[in-house]
Amino acid sequence: MGSLITNVILVLVSVGLTFYISIKVKFATDEKTAITYFKNFIIKLILIGLYLVIIYNLIEQFISPEPLTRKSLFIILLNSFALFYAFMNYYFKKIIYLIQKTNEIIEAFIKKSK
Repeated sequence: MGSLITNVILVLVSVGLTFYISIKVKFATDEKTAITYFKNFIIKLILIGLYLVIIYNLIEQFISPEPLTRKSLFIILLNSFALFYAFMNYYFKKIIYLIQKTNEIIEAFIKKSK
C-alpha cells in the first residue's frame, strides 16, 4: 500500500511539473525567456531540496538521544542560521518587489497628472 501511494505521489508531482513547465514555456515571449523560466524553476527546486535536507538534519539533531556535543551544537546553529537566512531572503525579495511596483504606480500616476 505504501509503494502505491508513493507511486501516485510521484506521478502527480511529475505531471504537475511538466504542466507548469509547459505552460511557462508556451506563453513565454521568446526562447530566451522560456530558458530563463526553466532555469529559475530548476534553481527553485534545488533550493527547496536543500532546505528540506537542512530541516531533516535539524530535526534529526533535536530528537537524537545522544548528548549534545560541540559538533551537534554547531550543526544546529548552522542549520538554524541557514533557515533564518532563507526566510529573510524570501521576505526581503517580496518587500523589494512591492516597493518597485509601488514606485512604478507612482511614476505612472505622476506622468498622467502632468
